[in-house]
Amino acid sequence: MAIIGASGSGKTRLLQHLIARGPGVTLPLPTAPQPALAALPQALPPSSLPGGRARLLAIEQIFATGARSILLDLPENDLDSYAIDRLCDLIGEARDRGASLVIATHHNRLISLCNHVLLLDAQPLRAAS
Repeated sequence: MAIIGASGSGKTRLLQHLIARGPGVTLPLPTAPQPALAALPQALPPSSLPGGRARLLAIEQIFATGARSILLDLPENDLDSYAIDRLCDLIGEARDRGASLVIATHHNRLISLCNHVLLLDAQPLRAAS
């Protein structure tokens, strides 16, 4: 599923709520194999690698966990066309093995890889009182 919408529409907040609801991992990765959930946050820990390379490495690590569910928050940030190609390959491989993917994105190519699209309007999400 792709989650799309303008900046500030609540894509990241929605992913954060999904992460909080399920067991799993975020970066940095633990050593436990095949978690139920793996997530790539929008902001990554500092790295000595350039931004795009660090992000691609983090993405590859997320997919290497073999998680049944993968949440990606704007994975296309800082990626060049080669890295986008690699990301699309990883998404396809994960889908082929039966993983569920939720991707907050602005990238048309990533949206086209998803079976469903959730469009958030310009109103920010608010916690229920």
